[in-house]
Amino acid sequence: MCDSLSTQINKERKGNRTAILEWYVTFLFISSSSNSSSSSSSSSSSSSDQVLVAQLRSGHCHKLAAGHNVIDPTADPSCRRCSLASHTLEHWLQECPATVRQRLQILGEADPPLSILVTNQQEVILFARETLP
Repeated sequence: MCDSLSTQINKERKGNRTAILEWYVTFLFISSSSNSSSSSSSSSSSSSDQVLVAQLRSGHCHKLAAGHNVIDPTADPSCRRCSLASHTLEHWLQECPATVRQRLQILGEADPPLSILVTNQQEVILFARETLP
């Protein structure tokens, strides 16, 4: 009983640390975006879009099933579109066969590099709006 309780407490602490880290990364990104007037892609996107991009960059996005699984271990981490792999950032952005058409149409390539999260923020936002729940 005591081991089970300490395991549960440790899981909750880990979840709290993850939530705090996600908030901090999001806060830093929004702060740096609002202070930078040279980036037109940041200034033309909404704050919710900026939060989404910050979460994707950090690798802790609740819209990705694997990211939601970190917060809720009972959630299924597999891709909701293809069910072939865990729905991670890399799978969503580079590998998922169910989103190849959208990647080609919006991002211009089937296997974009992760750096696209920095270099083509507006396109990533459009791709996310079309392919993430």
